[in-house]
Amino acid sequence: MKILLSIKRNYAELILKWEKIYEIRRLFTKKKIDKIVIYESAPTKRAVGECEIEEILYKPINELRNETKWESCVDKEFFYEYFKGKEYWYAIKLKAAKRYKTPKSLSEYNLKRPPQNYCFIN
Repeated sequence: MKILLSIKRNYAELILKWEKIYEIRRLFTKKKIDKIVIYESAPTKRAVGECEIEEILYKPINELRNETKWESCVDKEFFYEYFKGKEYWYAIKLKAAKRYKTPKSLSEYNLKRPPQNYCFIN
């Protein structure tokens, strides 16, 4: 199963360069997901690539930070501000990222607007 995941431009670029290995999220699905389609939010507003999921971590915040701090490409202050108010969070370990030759519009996925977080696609 695939999902389309909205990701800010700077993070999408780091994923496609294989520099960002973990995508951190407040919410994520419990369903079995194989691939992520990377939807680069403004200003691009297109699906720019995809990657496979190696594993999904769901751990206490300090444990998650220790395990992902170098490969999530977010600094400590941002990390703790982003995760403020919760004990457990998600980190999606990515692999095999590839950039599309031509970015794809949302209409190619039968979507009218981008998801706030993610949405399932065929």
